[in-house]
Amino acid sequence: MSMLLNGSTIASIPAWAFWLIILIVAGIIEINTINMVSIWFALGALVALLLDLIGINLTTQVVVFFIVSLLGFIAFILLVKPRFTSEGTGIIPTNADRILGQKAIVIYRISPMENVGQIHVLGQIWSARSHDGSMIETDTLVEVVDISGVHAIVKPLIGTEE
Repeated sequence: MSMLLNGSTIASIPAWAFWLIILIVAGIIEINTINMVSIWFALGALVALLLDLIGINLTTQVVVFFIVSLLGFIAFILLVKPRFTSEGTGIIPTNADRILGQKAIVIYRISPMENVGQIHVLGQIWSARSHDGSMIETDTLVEVVDISGVHAIVKPLIGTEE
């Protein structure tokens, strides 16, 4: 316990408290953002906190904080992110993006005059419009080529079989 009282200080506070604050703030930021932006710093702060608690000097703690944060970021970019992106496009598929390029069946006639139409794709029902404004009949096999708002934009797959 004496290490906690006599250890290093950063900005007049014990180093362990500083690292704990960084860990908590980075965690709160991470929870409140969609993208992974601060998890690396939380990881680095956790390791630095542990180093302070076992009595490692402040310089080493700071260096390790930056190294662990950087390595965490690099590992994510090289190992994790490619598993979640679409075929090297750099786009992480969301629910909507997953239907792009998929085959679907028209379950309610796509009619530009009536502005109606529905498809069944990947277990979901989507409102749909044709890519060229043409009418597409029920039970036609189509491919999703785009998304516009809440509508899947489709083109018929003539001469292909499912």
